[in-house]
Amino acid sequence: MAFRLFYSGGVPCSSYIFARVQSKLNDSESEAAETQVWLEFSVKCNYLDAAVGRELYATYDNILGKLVNMILHPEQWIIKR
Repeated sequence: MAFRLFYSGGVPCSSYIFARVQSKLNDSESEAAETQVWLEFSVKCNYLDAAVGRELYATYDNILGKLVNMILHPEQWIIKR
C-alpha cells in the first residue's frame, strides 16, 4: 500500500499525517529487518532450505531498499496539487 499526501502550496496539509506515515514506514523497515534475522536463524537450524532462505533474504533486501528510499525521499511519492 502506498501512502500519498497532498500538498497545498508546498506545505503539507497535515504534518500529523506525514509523521504517522513516516512512523509506519520506519516500523515496516524494522519488521523486514527482523524477518531477515529469523530467515538466517531458520537456515542455520535447518528449518529452511538454504536456497529458499537466500531467495527470501534477497526479496527482503529489495523490500528494505524500497522502504529506505521512501523514508529518505518522500517527495518522490507525495502527490502535489
